[in-house]
Amino acid sequence: MGPPLHSLLRLTWRKALLLALLTIPLHIERASAASCEAPVARAVSVQGTIEVRPAGTTDWKPVAREQALCAGDTVRAGERSRANLTLFDQSVLRLRAGTELTLSGAKDDKSYAVDLARGAAHFLSRRGERNLEVNTPYAVAGVRGTEFLVAVEDGRSEVSVFEGSVHTANTAGELMLGAGASAVAEAGKKPAPRVVARPRDAVQWALYYPPVLASGASSAKPGSARALVHSAAQSLAVGGIDEANDDLARALELAPDDPDALSLQAVIAVAQNRNEDAQAAADRARAADPNSASALIATSYVQQARFDLEGARASAEQAVKLAKDDALA
Repeated sequence: MGPPLHSLLRLTWRKALLLALLTIPLHIERASAASCEAPVARAVSVQGTIEVRPAGTTDWKPVAREQALCAGDTVRAGERSRANLTLFDQSVLRLRAGTELTLSGAKDDKSYAVDLARGAAHFLSRRGERNLEVNTPYAVAGVRGTEFLVAVEDGRSEVSVFEGSVHTANTAGELMLGAGASAVAEAGKKPAPRVVARPRDAVQWALYYPPVLASGASSAKPGSARALVHSAAQSLAVGGIDEANDDLARALELAPDDPDALSLQAVIAVAQNRNEDAQAAADRARAADPNSASALIATSYVQQARFDLEGARASAEQAVKLAKDDALA
């Protein structure tokens, strides 16, 4: 079993990602059979619609968890989807919804390349025997560090470095980025520094948002607060934080005291280490409906994040008493 949830919720991004690395099997060959003798990556997490176009083919096929991937394979993530891949050296790649990336493979004895055509990928590199090179339509990012984000959208490439350094270059010039720095590159223009107040906000889609709702919304009227809340929950399940926030804002306009909407806001804040906001949202959810199982489950998550384990268990037990048929509780 993994570490307790209360510990995971308080881990820094770096520690959480390293924990993921430590739980990954050490040999890609353990993954499912591939069409090549030496797979270069494998899918360790698949959520939503993730497809692969094998090298030398034109058809897209579904990707299964633990599936091995070969040099030249192209992977794409559909709407409300995301995936985690590991590379040959156990570096972690997280693909956002709407992303298309080709595993180009080894360029030579010193470098390994991936081609990001569109979307965004969050990298945690282990700096193994080969350097990692990320090619985009507007710039090439050469890894000198360990954690960074590359995005391709709106006619430009963006790079943000969280730890270490990344060399960003194109035909017009080059730029070395250190930890906490970001840059943007467009066709024919040298990569330029970009001031980003909170770079981590760009990778909120990669976080795990604990579930609080157990039932579906099949009977909810389209456009109602209930339908919007369940749409938000479905988005959060695959990291769709922007869509979830939009749906929750609209739901709370229609029903300002909806306990489920407030509960979802609480777990979003927990995942983003905003404990005061999480507590305030959980308190509002319980005040709106003291008998709400979702409000109690959200409260339990908040208490775990604060290391109040006795309180967290008591909240969860109360949720079970109030909703004995709620599987999530």
